[in-house]
Amino acid sequence: MATNEQQIAQAFVQHYFHPLNQKDKGQLAMLYTERSLLTFEGESFAGRDAIMTKLKSIPFQTRIVTVDAQPAEGGAVMVFVTGNAMVSE
Repeated sequence: MATNEQQIAQAFVQHYFHPLNQKDKGQLAMLYTERSLLTFEGESFAGRDAIMTKLKSIPFQTRIVTVDAQPAEGGAVMVFVTGNAMVSE
């Protein structure tokens, strides 16, 4: 039986990676704030608008291999995802 943390991790992976693999990645915007940071291939992007512009420019196809979860301070859940990201140009 899956723990609560594992259930949360699986829900997060579905919520994040499904839109990431789609042409319209707009659903991901709600997951970022102006304080969010993204590093992709050594280039950094700060804030929701910059991150979404970058994500929308990349044709992703991901394959999830493992999803692990650990309880964290204050009831948070730390999610670890491994897999492959194929980027076509």
